[in-house]
This record gives sequence, C-alpha cells and structure tokens, in this order.
Amino acid sequence: FGGMFWDCLLLCDYKGFDDFYISMAAVVPCDKCRKDNMLYLSQNKIPLFNSNKEKNEWLWKHRLQRGGYNWRKKVDDNNWSLDSWLDLYKNKVFTNNK
Repeated sequence: FGGMFWDCLLLCDYKGFDDFYISMAAVVPCDKCRKDNMLYLSQNKIPLFNSNKEKNEWLWKHRLQRGGYNWRKKVDDNNWSLDSWLDLYKNKVFTNNK
C-alpha cells in the first residue's frame, strides 16, 4: 500500500494538497507507515505550492528519501525520474464517466 499512497498524492491537485496528504497518511493500512508519517508531518510542514509541478517535485524528492530501499532500487534499476513516474499515469482513465 505504501506505493499507492504516493501515487495517489501524485495524481491529486495541489490545491488543498496538505489536507489531502494528512488525510491519506492517517488512513494508510500499515500501522508503522501511518505512525511514521504522522510523526514526520508533526515535525515537517508541507510547503505551500503554486503549481502541480512544484507539488510533484516535492513528492518525488520525498518519495526517494522516505520511500524505502525497494523503491530506490526500483528507481535505479529502471532509471526512473519524476517525468517517467508521471508517464506511468499518462492517458489513464480513472473514472467511469459516460
């Protein structure tokens, strides 16, 4: 579930991002992840963003720092970047609007 947490944050808009991040962090199914996130957030304020670009750059930096060894290895093995992470969701449909 940890990766999905970050992916959902990537897909959200920057307006109201801090509230969304805190809400997501509070319901992550992994008890250790939830506690670690809430402790981290109590000591580190989420910056105010002016654009999705700023938000995504912050997320990428923090996912690399806090996402764990498996994520960093995957990034290295696949030569991923923020742009390639964003490309994973390009042209995907997330609703059933008809």
